[in-house]
Amino acid sequence: MPTAERRTHFDTISEARAHMKELIDAAMEGTPASMRRETARAAVVDASRLRATLATLPSLRPEAVAEAGGWSLFINGT
Repeated sequence: MPTAERRTHFDTISEARAHMKELIDAAMEGTPASMRRETARAAVVDASRLRATLATLPSLRPEAVAEAGGWSLFINGT
């Protein structure tokens, strides 16, 4: 099944927490992964893919900063 047709979604944070490995695996494979908390929906994405995608958008000029054993991306002006 093509990635665009697959997705991983959980309607509650409790459900997402119980399936955290599945969420992380989906994100690392490039499969859409999300969870909902009341009316808010959050996406789980592979950080390397996100960084690479943002780096191709020169108008955003994301700044990557190493911190706490990981990376944070900042977009100036937002």
